[in-house]
Parts: sequence; structure tokens; C-alpha cells
Amino acid sequence: MLSAAALVVVAAGLIRVVVGTFLPWLRTGLASRNSFRAAGLIRRLLHPPGIAGVLLAGWPAIVAISALALALLAAGLRRSGLALAAVAALTAGAVAVTTLLLPARSYAAAATSGPAVTAAGAALVLAAILLGVGLPRVGRARSRQGSSGARADRPAG
Repeated sequence: MLSAAALVVVAAGLIRVVVGTFLPWLRTGLASRNSFRAAGLIRRLLHPPGIAGVLLAGWPAIVAISALALALLAAGLRRSGLALAAVAALTAGAVAVTTLLLPARSYAAAATSGPAVTAAGAALVLAAILLGVGLPRVGRARSRQGSSGARADRPAG
């Protein structure tokens, strides 16, 4: 499945995602707001419809989902832990990248530290999952072949 090193990278990425959510995400005047305060402010002022409103309302759950993913991985439940880690990384990464791409306004601008740290953590998680799941299969396929390229369990000829 996933090597111990890949699991460590997934865990480090999830921790980075969570830390990033507490760093500045929005600057308004002299005030900086973390992702949770920014989400609350946007919900109260703009009342976004549809999926944007749902994501903003559920944003605090990103910490709980990340913590649950880490707990499942620590308990040895790799598939469930990796699935939750992927959900957390995809969600947090999408929100962070979107925030970084927002244009600055005269009254507010996106802060770069929080979204950048969160996006980097999400990228680590996803890269570790994708590379960690794909690489062991390649390694196993090569180990089954002999030096001539023929399969080791078949006689050459």
C-alpha cells in the first residue's frame, strides 16, 4: 500500500494544512484574520449561495477531518485515513489556491502566509498519496522480471 515514509509525508502535510488555517488569510485595514474568522466574516457580510456557503459554514471541520485522518492512520486504518486525508487536502487546497488568486480590493486583500502554507500542505498530502500508491506497484513489477527482461517465473526460450 503506502510506505512508512509516504505516511510520514501525509501526516506532515496534514499538520501543515491545519497550521496554515490558523495563519493570516485576510487583511482588512490593519486587522489580519485567520481562515476561520475570514470565513465567518464572508458568511455574515456576503451570504454566499450554494456550495460556497456550504464550504464556508463547514470550514472549521477541516481541522477535525485532518485530525481524524491522522488518528485513523496512526491506528493502522490506512485506506480510511488516506481517503479522509485526500478529502481534507483537496478541499483545503482548493480553498487556499482560490484565496491566493483573488484580486486585492481597496477594503480587503488576501494574506499570503495562511493560504500558501495550507496549499503547500495539501500538495504534500496529495503527492505522497499519489506517488506512494503508484511507486510500489512499479517496484513489484520490476522485481518479478529477470535481468533479461523476461519474467522470472518463466523459463527463457
